[in-house]
Amino acid sequence: MAKAGGCAYDRKKRTGDDACPFTVLYWDFMMRHQDTFVKNPRIARQVRAAQQLSDIEAVQQTAQSILQRLDAGQV
Repeated sequence: MAKAGGCAYDRKKRTGDDACPFTVLYWDFMMRHQDTFVKNPRIARQVRAAQQLSDIEAVQQTAQSILQRLDAGQV
């Protein structure tokens, strides 16, 4: 799929300046709530996928940066 709507972000990237904030926040959300989600068979697979990401720590740091900018009204 081509860049829909001319979005400046790359939806396949989880880190970096051009990483899609939705992707980053999705994986961060999975990790923050993994204890609850892993009990649900419908979503447990996604939790396991998040746990296996090689760059999950960088993703979580990027997510924190995005959330801080949102709180500060910079996004």
